[in-house]
Amino acid sequence: MLPLFCGLLAVQNPAPPPPTAAARAVAAAPVIDGRLDDSVWRQATPITGFVQRELHEELRIDGEFRTRIVALLNDDSTPVGQVHLGVVHLCELTDENVSRGEASLTELRFLSLQELQSRREQLETWSQFCLDHLEVLANFGRSAAS
Repeated sequence: MLPLFCGLLAVQNPAPPPPTAAARAVAAAPVIDGRLDDSVWRQATPITGFVQRELHEELRIDGEFRTRIVALLNDDSTPVGQVHLGVVHLCELTDENVSRGEASLTELRFLSLQELQSRREQLETWSQFCLDHLEVLANFGRSAAS
């Protein structure tokens, strides 16, 4: 009688390549003023695929979703802001089946724009910046991403 060994066949599928981004030359430098209405910014190709690990650590998202980076934030008014650069990413979901992935997230739910605005002063400064410019951020890169 031959012994029977059960287990997984150790066949390694190659890991997908890491996401990449490419810089491109422009005729003139963009204006760095916190606004995104400069024509150079409108020509930018959105960067996607870089925020997946952090997103998956904090949230459980059932269904399909897309992310794209829409802004960078520098806020030296807080100790955290003095040592971090904020990367603002927009996540577009196919449905609202989202749950917390970390115990430290104590309240997780979708809010209307009006509800968010009524809680603005309770938000950290980065979130306040994003809320104040939500329409611009939500539309940034749409033509380049299509």
